[in-house]
Amino acid sequence: MDKINLVQFQKIKVLNNRKVNLYKIFNKKKELKNIEEIYCSKIKPSQIKAWRLHTKITNKLIVLQGEVALVAYKKNKFHKILLNKKKIGFCIIKPNIWYGFKCVGKEEAVILNFINKKYKENEIERIDKRKIRYKW
Repeated sequence: MDKINLVQFQKIKVLNNRKVNLYKIFNKKKELKNIEEIYCSKIKPSQIKAWRLHTKITNKLIVLQGEVALVAYKKNKFHKILLNKKKIGFCIIKPNIWYGFKCVGKEEAVILNFINKKYKENEIERIDKRKIRYKW
């Protein structure tokens, strides 16, 4: 696993065959042992979904389709990572880090989010995207 500032990036295994590339997203013994729920989000081109912070949940995000710029923020420090078919893997965001994302491709993006605890609305904090100044 490569540590990338405020987030971690974990590559996944690509199984190439003659017809299609297969992406091994999880292994029951490894990636799923601490996963409680899985969510899927769609985001349209140029759309921004920001800012959110989980106080207890670790997010493991993977982009299945499209291209997404994911930005993490903590204590006036930003880190941007581009996720697409060339860079496919889990972007891991630990608790208490603000994050948001923007679809930067020409097609709708599909994001799968694996979380380690049951989702509870009172565990997440959200603020308007204009409150944290970031030039998308």
